Amino acid sequence: MLKIGTPELRGDEPRAAAKFATRALRRVLLRPETVFYSAVGFLIVSYALVYAIDIQNLFGVRDLLVRVLRVPYFWFYWFQAPVENPLQWLMLGAVVIVFAMIAGGAGGRAERRGEREFALLMAIGFLLMLLEDAGDVRHVYRTIIEAFFGGGGYAIEDTYGLVGTLFELSYFGLIGGIIAFALLRYRALYRQESTVRRYFVRGFVLYALAVGSSWVGNAFRAVTDFRDVYTVAGDWVTARLFLTRADTREIFQRSNAELLDSGMHPLQFAFLDRVYEESLELLGAASFLVAAIALYDVLRHREDGTVSRRSRDGTER
Repeated sequence: MLKIGTPELRGDEPRAAAKFATRALRRVLLRPETVFYSAVGFLIVSYALVYAIDIQNLFGVRDLLVRVLRVPYFWFYWFQAPVENPLQWLMLGAVVIVFAMIAGGAGGRAERRGEREFALLMAIGFLLMLLEDAGDVRHVYRTIIEAFFGGGGYAIEDTYGLVGTLFELSYFGLIGGIIAFALLRYRALYRQESTVRRYFVRGFVLYALAVGSSWVGNAFRAVTDFRDVYTVAGDWVTARLFLTRADTREIFQRSNAELLDSGMHPLQFAFLDRVYEESLELLGAASFLVAAIALYDVLRHREDGTVSRRSRDGTER
């Protein structure tokens, strides 16, 4: 008979360790929270690249950008359409799909009416968010409305009059109101599930912060003497990042002058609009996706009459 610890059994230890590591890795990767941690990791890498390229000129990449681009900043492009924005769109689209699956799973059964209504409202709310984020729907309609009411046509700086401000307030209120109503009206579905509850709150707060800081000062600048928040905060941030050295200062001032001459927002505004706001929105989308996946998992196990992979305090079962 073999005894534990004998050389014969020790030969199986590498296989056992590999199986254990594989199971542990699968458990980590299949956790809903992995989506959020991946988004955090992506942003950390993004900030490191901004510092390395735009400030330290790593491998001469900034010099190359200066020769080929009017705005020679890595952050100016990275946090928009090529990479970061599509990640948000994919996450928001996944949220819509997960809630549609929840609604479809509830079917027409009367005892699951609340689950179905909640999922449909959330799917509609996040579909509107996706359309807004991917297509800038509010800017299109606001510009048309401002032009109709004589608010200054299609120039960027002139379109935020009183009418446009009221329209955007109503637009954001509609989207936020649908999601907030669903979360409050049907909170019994997730109230005892800590992971779902925590990430719903986190996503709502992150998006509210992004929308609020972007919109409040910007929307009222045409009807008050208040400078928009992004330009004020951007002055402070960009001065410390790009104006402390002669080489970075010369590039910043020249690029900023070209943007202003073409009627676009200054780099101070753009840095907050792209780096800060898009970071918050990415984390918000990731949070909502975590909550949606975790809720789907909970409801699926309730229907099966089995214990969820995750207990109500968020620990594995």
